[in-house]
Amino acid sequence: AYSDARHVLLPSSLMFSRDSTGISAEVAAELVDARLGNVLWRTYATGKGRSPDAAVRAAIATMVPPEMTQ
Repeated sequence: AYSDARHVLLPSSLMFSRDSTGISAEVAAELVDARLGNVLWRTYATGKGRSPDAAVRAAIATMVPPEMTQ
């Protein structure tokens, strides 16, 4: 798909682990200027959940301010 977007949020890694309390997800992502190739912002987030999907959603929720999700 093609768009004229200048900035792209790229996930760069995703790792899962499991312990007695559930599943943990560790997510790393970068905000990249697609025209210049510059990395503008990097983040690393962790989340826990009962499933891999819930753990990833919990991690992503820590990256995005609540006022931006409504």
